[in-house]
Amino acid sequence: MFKKLYVLTLILLFSSVFAQGKKDEKAETAKKYVQKGIEFLQKNKHKVENNILYVQVGGKWVTFGEILRDPKYGMKKDEWYLTIFNLDGYQIAHGEKKELEGKNLLDLKDTNGKEFVKDFMKVGEKGEGFVDYTWVNPVSKKIQKKNTYFKRLGKENIIVGSGYYME
Repeated sequence: MFKKLYVLTLILLFSSVFAQGKKDEKAETAKKYVQKGIEFLQKNKHKVENNILYVQVGGKWVTFGEILRDPKYGMKKDEWYLTIFNLDGYQIAHGEKKELEGKNLLDLKDTNGKEFVKDFMKVGEKGEGFVDYTWVNPVSKKIQKKNTYFKRLGKENIIVGSGYYME
């Protein structure tokens, strides 16, 4: 009896450690995507017009959303993409859903009624951090719990985020 309890305890302990390791790995991946987006914006001229973020690439102004959704720039892969807001709650670029760009999403609620975009803004005011909420996974098409990391672009009114699904 004691041996079975001991083995079960070990299995649960290792499962927990493994799950935490996966979560930590995904958190680091989110941070790397965000840093890549920030570095791209720092290296290229950018501007916000009518609540849409534009970047100058090859002498031509294009929406940053177009860049984010283009696989050749390496800022979108499977469930990984960037989401960009200004601190007024406008979605100024999105790596997955073009239809969200230019919209004020401050009052948007997840399936649990959480006004998560307001939490994005709070994190942006502080500089960086994570926000948990539920969102549709673009790969599974299911509503899942998501943890998104945001970082402010220097002193600009822009926050860059990327997250991972926890289920």
